[in-house]
Amino acid sequence: MDAAPADEPYAAGNVVFFASDGPLVFTIPVNAVLDDRAAERILRSFENWEVLQNIPRGRIITDERNPLTSLQLPIAEEHFEAMNKLLPPEVWLH
Repeated sequence: MDAAPADEPYAAGNVVFFASDGPLVFTIPVNAVLDDRAAERILRSFENWEVLQNIPRGRIITDERNPLTSLQLPIAEEHFEAMNKLLPPEVWLH
């Protein structure tokens, strides 16, 4: 996530998924130069924002059975509304 889930639990956000059969370790060099404070805050905190700490029971999603499109529809609609509020109409007309 690009913000801690507890900050705004129902807000639209960006989510990046990483998957592995073993632990994932992200090492950020101490001398890393980042674009701005927000980028640094996100990069140095995102490991603590794990979404699925307890994996719910259910069918495993595979290429053959992929319901993600329909599951993403509500968040896509929320994102669409947020972007239309954020950016003026002329952005979308070009």
